[in-house]
Amino acid sequence: FSAFSEVHEDEVEGEILSTRWIITEKIDEDGNEKVKARLVIRGFEEEAEIRSDSPTASKSTIRMVLSTAVVKNWNIETLDVRAAFLQGQDINRNVYITPPKEFRKKNIVWKLNKTVYGLSDASRSWYLTMKKELESLGMLQSTVDPALFHFYRDGQLQGAFLVHVDDFLICGTKFFKEHIVRRVADKFEMGKTCIADFRFLGWNIARCKDGITINQNHYVETVKEVDLSYQRRQEKGADLSKEETTEYQKLLGKLNWVATQSRPDLKYEVLEASLSMKKPKVDDLIKLNKAARKLKSEESVQGIFLPKMDERIEDLKLYVYSDAAYGNLPDGFSSTQGHIIFLAGRNKVHILSWSSNKIKRVVRSAIAAETSALCDAIEEAEEIRLNLIETYTGKNIRREVIGRCTDGDAGIKLLPIVAFTDSQSLQRCVETTNRPSDKKVRVDIAFLRQAKDQGYVSDICWVPTQRQLADVLTKRGVNINPIMKVLSTGIIDC
Repeated sequence: FSAFSEVHEDEVEGEILSTRWIITEKIDEDGNEKVKARLVIRGFEEEAEIRSDSPTASKSTIRMVLSTAVVKNWNIETLDVRAAFLQGQDINRNVYITPPKEFRKKNIVWKLNKTVYGLSDASRSWYLTMKKELESLGMLQSTVDPALFHFYRDGQLQGAFLVHVDDFLICGTKFFKEHIVRRVADKFEMGKTCIADFRFLGWNIARCKDGITINQNHYVETVKEVDLSYQRRQEKGADLSKEETTEYQKLLGKLNWVATQSRPDLKYEVLEASLSMKKPKVDDLIKLNKAARKLKSEESVQGIFLPKMDERIEDLKLYVYSDAAYGNLPDGFSSTQGHIIFLAGRNKVHILSWSSNKIKRVVRSAIAAETSALCDAIEEAEEIRLNLIETYTGKNIRREVIGRCTDGDAGIKLLPIVAFTDSQSLQRCVETTNRPSDKKVRVDIAFLRQAKDQGYVSDICWVPTQRQLADVLTKRGVNINPIMKVLSTGIIDC
């Protein structure tokens, strides 16, 4: 790849950066152990301020691309680029490095020709190279998620190309695969190509005639409880030792990874445990071990299923389930909010996103918590809505007012948002002229009323708590069967 040139020390202008070898061992999908050696530059030694941002695919966009493949009845595939950073654009400044001791010559240093691993802008340089190539092939970059590119032919979506550093997720028509994807594969030196059944960013993704399945079963098998003796379990109020705290944080990290990727039913337990991460007690570890057992329980290992949908985009909606719990966190005054967002057909759904977090301010009532939760949910749903409309239509979508999408000429409205809350007080406030006593809540209610008046939120519906699918995101001990059934079958009963 001509990543460097040898130069004499006397020719050096500026600092000489040091290097080190990084040795990684990994097991591939076939169970074979591989060892990789990579020379990494200590880029932190570079004093100049260099722009280093580059986009990575969001979880909701990944699910959206998979959902699009199902709706369009397209196959999916993944590509990865071998030594991607070395195939990026040439470096635009002078950077000198000390060669590793195995390759050193007297008075010789290396001058870099590429932004190699370790430099702060290496990822950005590779991304700009990839962006330039895709756009030269006629692809359009998403205005909502810059890691996503679309290809249209005669005004119709032909394919989607998602870039996550050197890993690509692709779906599209035969024309798209033959005329666009193949040219990308010819341009760069590629690694493994997988079609229909593969692992992408830690997700096991499989395409079948009825839809797409997503799970992390291979990773779930590696999650183990932290051993605690019977005597230690009786000391619930005691602080964990330094070693126990380290094990607590390791287990929390593993559970958080699964909870954010494929298991929303674990999100509240992870949230609660993270609030005690700095100084956990024995009781916190007991609860975390219980979450680890829940992770592997029989009723919750099916994974996510995105079923086949026959509807046109004009017939699709976004379902938003929003919930909150007032003052339920361990500190006694903080509250929890959560939401789940689905792309919905007649009775089938694709889960696109979920969230569970502590409300950033101290709220003074249950309705204040529920209102905050619903506002946050609708804001994310609107972002997803914009992303979907742009993907499906290829229109130059613009926002005329807060939250409203049109294509300028025809004023097409697509993908209306239907919100579900189990707070009758909140639903009544939005539907009537009632004024809550909390002035902050009045502002949030005004936002929700405006969303309905403008039409991009078509309805805010009340549902009983037992049918509130976001309930698992805000409290402990909730029956997980309803949400797990929806996730594993893709069928919903509104």
